[in-house]
Amino acid sequence: MEYILIVLLIIAIPYVIRVIVAGGKSIVTDRSFSENMRGIPDLDFRMRDDKLTHEDGSKHSFKAIEMRGLLPITKTTNLASVVTLVDVTDYDGEKSEDRPSAVISYLEVFQDTDSPVFLLRQDLGRVSVGDRAQDWLEVGRVFPDLVQPPFGGWRKLVVGVFLVDSGNPPPIHHGIVYESKDGNRGIAFEYFSFEHSFEEKGYEEEAEDRDKAKGLAVELAMSIAMSDNAFHDAEGNVIKKWIEKAIEPYSDDRKETLKNVYNASMKTSYNLARRGELSLSDLTRKMNELDVKKIKYEAVELCYDVMAADGNPHPEELRNIRLIGAALNLDMDELEKIRDQKLISVSTHGSSESSIDEIVGIEKDWDQKKIKSHLMSEFRKWNNRVTALPEGEERDNAQMMLDKIAEARKRYDS
Repeated sequence: MEYILIVLLIIAIPYVIRVIVAGGKSIVTDRSFSENMRGIPDLDFRMRDDKLTHEDGSKHSFKAIEMRGLLPITKTTNLASVVTLVDVTDYDGEKSEDRPSAVISYLEVFQDTDSPVFLLRQDLGRVSVGDRAQDWLEVGRVFPDLVQPPFGGWRKLVVGVFLVDSGNPPPIHHGIVYESKDGNRGIAFEYFSFEHSFEEKGYEEEAEDRDKAKGLAVELAMSIAMSDNAFHDAEGNVIKKWIEKAIEPYSDDRKETLKNVYNASMKTSYNLARRGELSLSDLTRKMNELDVKKIKYEAVELCYDVMAADGNPHPEELRNIRLIGAALNLDMDELEKIRDQKLISVSTHGSSESSIDEIVGIEKDWDQKKIKSHLMSEFRKWNNRVTALPEGEERDNAQMMLDKIAEARKRYDS
């Protein structure tokens, strides 16, 4: 699975939830409650196959989860939908301790708050007794090609869709919704099953390579943190939070083992970096020996997060991250998208004139023609972002990037 498709789909998911009836009229039908009551069924859910067509013509299949009918509520409620996904291929339910297996999402928008386990929450707004969805309305999507079960091959998956009170949701852990002590399991729910063939290894199969690769990702992130020969608390917190999220889906014993492995990587790489002995070429060579393309991109993203930890990108950090991406044989266009996504969250105001090339992405071996073409492309891209973004920090940061591009154009036009 090419990571570039994953990032593009984050932007391309256009579904909009609209179920609230406001002022006695449905925003779906614009008819009054009394006009709509005739023929409105009880609440129903369905799952259907659909495809998302991207601008380049490629199509990505997904399961659309939809609802229709009267909302089964007895009081005004802040309503939310929850969509879960688990693997039941090896689950027979005979032993009380058995549980369906968690499914991991590659997209953060489809991940639980503190783990990569698939979970989609959507706030549907404040609804009242008698509110309804006149037509089928989408409350979630599942992209089978963008999730990872424990093993590859044909797997049986179960999708759960729940309507819950957003202020009092039932407990959810690893894709399973449990009944709370007061008997709360949500307002309404339904399950759907489907089978899918996964060409890539499951997370249990690739565990050993993944563990090694994530340890290397920690070491690469440490190399970025130590680019200025100092290790700041904000940078350490970014790496620690990444480790915590990486180990969250596993059992307590497994968590402890992985935590020790990753913490050891963090400590060892810190000591090597302090002595000037942490080699980027060795780290990227070891990473390339593993079949872990997705984790390579995760490592680059982690490096950018470390760079952004203090709110101000340093040219040495940007240069090293670019070298890491190239050494890992990753798609340079995709790396540019990741870089831009991170740069928009930080300020380039305090950067020096000598660092402009790194900030705007100019390579030292480019000729004048390529530099000018690149700067024109960067100007169009960031100008569009300034126009599209609402007023705020991200728009200000995008404008600063435009200013840096303008400075570079003056230098190379002369």
